[in-house]
Amino acid sequence: MIVRILAASLASLAFAAPALAKPPVTAFTPIAEIHDMQISPDGKRVAWVQDTADGEAVVERNLETGKIRSIIRAADRRIDGLRYLTDNFLHLVAFKPVYDATDKDAYNIGTAHIFDFARETSYRFDAYGRILAVNADGKTVYMLGRGGVVGIQMETGNVASAGMARGWEDDFIVSPAGKLVAAQDINRETGNNRIFAASGLDRRVLFQEEPKPAEVHLLGVLSDGGAIVVQDRRDGAHVARTLTLADGVMSEPLFNGAEIVKPVRDRTGAIVGFEMAGVYPRYEFFDAALATDVRSIRASFPGQAVTLVNWSDDKSRLLVSVEGGIEPGRYAVFDRTARKLTAVMQTRPSVPKEDMGEVISIEYPARDGRKIAAVITWPARLPADQRKSLPLVVLPHDHAQDASSSVGFDWIAQFIANEGYAVLQPNYRGSAGSTDLRTAGYEEFGRRMQHDITDGVHALAEMGWVDPDRVCIAGEGWGGYLALVGAAITPHRYRCAAAINGITDLPDFLKKRSEGDQRYNDYLGRWKNMLGDPERNLDNLERYSPVNLARQIAAPVLLIHADNNWYSPDRQSRKMELALETAEKPVDYILIPRENHYLIRQESRERVLNELAKLFAANLTPRPPQPKPAD
Repeated sequence: MIVRILAASLASLAFAAPALAKPPVTAFTPIAEIHDMQISPDGKRVAWVQDTADGEAVVERNLETGKIRSIIRAADRRIDGLRYLTDNFLHLVAFKPVYDATDKDAYNIGTAHIFDFARETSYRFDAYGRILAVNADGKTVYMLGRGGVVGIQMETGNVASAGMARGWEDDFIVSPAGKLVAAQDINRETGNNRIFAASGLDRRVLFQEEPKPAEVHLLGVLSDGGAIVVQDRRDGAHVARTLTLADGVMSEPLFNGAEIVKPVRDRTGAIVGFEMAGVYPRYEFFDAALATDVRSIRASFPGQAVTLVNWSDDKSRLLVSVEGGIEPGRYAVFDRTARKLTAVMQTRPSVPKEDMGEVISIEYPARDGRKIAAVITWPARLPADQRKSLPLVVLPHDHAQDASSSVGFDWIAQFIANEGYAVLQPNYRGSAGSTDLRTAGYEEFGRRMQHDITDGVHALAEMGWVDPDRVCIAGEGWGGYLALVGAAITPHRYRCAAAINGITDLPDFLKKRSEGDQRYNDYLGRWKNMLGDPERNLDNLERYSPVNLARQIAAPVLLIHADNNWYSPDRQSRKMELALETAEKPVDYILIPRENHYLIRQESRERVLNELAKLFAANLTPRPPQPKPAD
């Protein structure tokens, strides 16, 4: 068995740090104490969101003088969407957690704000807060509002309909010149998906697909204004193509068909490149010189994930964030003229490097020869020469086909590493990363998808890194599904299993996705690709649903579920609890009140981590070797 280490172990290049008391659970629960940093268009200031004892605050620092000032405080709200519109105006969205038992989808209510630095005041307005474009003259910002496209005059805060949208349209593209150039209409009842060239209220069809779930979506406009960019999800791909506005000619996939994560935009909203899929962030740009400099910045942080955040208008200063290896997170500015990289601020000052579980990437072969990329987090404060026969927690990621495990700061993995366990996060087939990897997982749930995870445990055991008799498995959402199926079909492998907001009944899960009259819901369509259509694949869906495998599970199971979870309703865990109790299997079920799928409240995350700690402590103690059947 050959395991390929893709990133050098930084800890092995330094003296081992002395053993220190592990940080409290609260150190791992926030998104980050300092987050959403942005650099100003002139490159002289940075602004960020900071957690304080009184709630979140927006803070700004002058990079030349070092002066720091607080701009906005939000005692009962979370702040997101920070962005300099110009040097004089800053955009943000404030979310207030709301729980309404009559509306399970109403959890976050957001209002957009524009802060005027000159007047030291902010304008609040009722819009979704999603920025479509900033006018090149710096006077108007265009957003997707409740009635279509709205224009906000930054000097006055006046909001007016841009007179561009039709009420039935789903999405729009506005150019930096303030002109509507494209619109999209997705009819989820009929399956029609149309993309239009647009001018005012005039429409001309550029692209159409029917009748099936929409797989081509608007992304933005190129800086020259002659073409728009779309994301093409047909045939399992996640690629970008251009679509000319003059004649609707669609290009071949950009960048040789590599999978995109998201577009990279300049301050006006024009697309200048893309973040590409991978265990480490990487980028492709239309500007070759910018692409070269971003690659050089990445090379300055071997074994770490470098994310390009934004840059000054003249591109002389680039703001990046760095995580992974033994780095809990920091921001830095690269001066392209001086060729100098300057650290700005740590994102998680409560987690010193000495308390980081080192994060590396590896590759191992699955039983059929496919190479599986994975992320390992080593136990914190453990010298490299002692990484042998370790207890292991397998942590498969959520959101099959739309997500993957990558090097960075994972709050659950880092907490587990601080409890003394190694963590394996495999990119099993069906994960995002490439068309081949994603489509290789189609209808392989419970089979090859699960084998990829099991084979990862085998690979680490053969390397001598982990003790195969001390392994647990846990996951959120789809990762929770994989944890429960793993405990059922390889019951000798895992000493415990935990599912957080887990999916346990596949037919019921798909039924929830298809509720209402949206027969051609594109999200449902992607899940049918992964799991199969219930009309022809019901037997498999039932066969590999954890609720029907409860009798095969031998290990104790922990089920945790949020009560306000639209994505995976709490009945999924309640059904599993009943199945396990009926089969007389050990199970604990914990319902987290006033919470959604993503566990955004700190007290919810603390509860989850504390319950996981108890489960692993009770089950990952050494035991005598036992004969094991073949997987």
